[in-house]
Amino acid sequence: MLFGEHGVVYGGACIVTAVDIRYTVELSEIRERKAVIQTAEATHEVGLDQIAAAPYEKNTAFVLSAVKTFYKRHGISQRGVRISTDGPALSYGLGSSSAITVATIHALLNYFGHKPSQREVFELAYEAVLDVQGVASGFDVASAVFGGTIYYANKGAVIEPIESLQMPLILAYTGSKVPTTNYIKSVAELRQRQGNLIDGIFDLMNAIAAQAKTHIQKNNWRAAGELANINQGLLDALGVNTVPLMSPIFAAREGGAWGAKLSGAGGGDCMFAIAAEEQRKQVADAINRSGAKVLSLPLNVEGVKLIQETV
Repeated sequence: MLFGEHGVVYGGACIVTAVDIRYTVELSEIRERKAVIQTAEATHEVGLDQIAAAPYEKNTAFVLSAVKTFYKRHGISQRGVRISTDGPALSYGLGSSSAITVATIHALLNYFGHKPSQREVFELAYEAVLDVQGVASGFDVASAVFGGTIYYANKGAVIEPIESLQMPLILAYTGSKVPTTNYIKSVAELRQRQGNLIDGIFDLMNAIAAQAKTHIQKNNWRAAGELANINQGLLDALGVNTVPLMSPIFAAREGGAWGAKLSGAGGGDCMFAIAAEEQRKQVADAINRSGAKVLSLPLNVEGVKLIQETV
């Protein structure tokens, strides 16, 4: 997430770029009328007759929800499936739940011959994520589906690619992964108490996302950095900032970055800095000295893709 955290939950605009951390889903049919889900942490089996009401378990919830959503939409209940997933042990809080949901939906649709559009994959995966979480903006689902860098608004009514020749970002992990729903809840409670002020902050975030879109398209990253600093101040006002986030953010700015801010719900996870090429090493060193860890991950990359066709 580059711009628009929390406001996007209420239909606001944001800008998000896809990170090259890959999850894979392998799918095959089985004779039994059940779904067998195998992840690195757990194996879960559920009969297709009971799948609609099957409870979610921690390590298989998003895959199971994807299967539920697919069968609900397409009704192929007589055909059981075995689904195996794989991916990195650490995702740094960068949308792993949405990624595995999107991969599962994409695999199911292709395996059973639907040849889906990106929009269909997005809609089904978003529905599946909502079924698990209850609240979700869908921006991370869209990022996993469409890839690249996108302008996202109104819970998926607007999904526009942003073409950029460069992406001068330095991404870093604070060392602690924080549940997104905790901070969504705290902001919602603050909005209940201070509605007019918080909605005003969300309006400013919408304006920032719109301006940032133009600056990124023109590769005016100095201006985008200024907007990142302003957006960070608004997130601080929402109460989602922490010392582990602010230390690398200030270190990056003092190291010569044009701008720096947290990325995501807050409380921990990741931050990023925007810096000129000649300042990148200096900024990265400053971030590492602050206690965060700079991540060498390509950004602005391709979204979900089919690795192997069914035969």
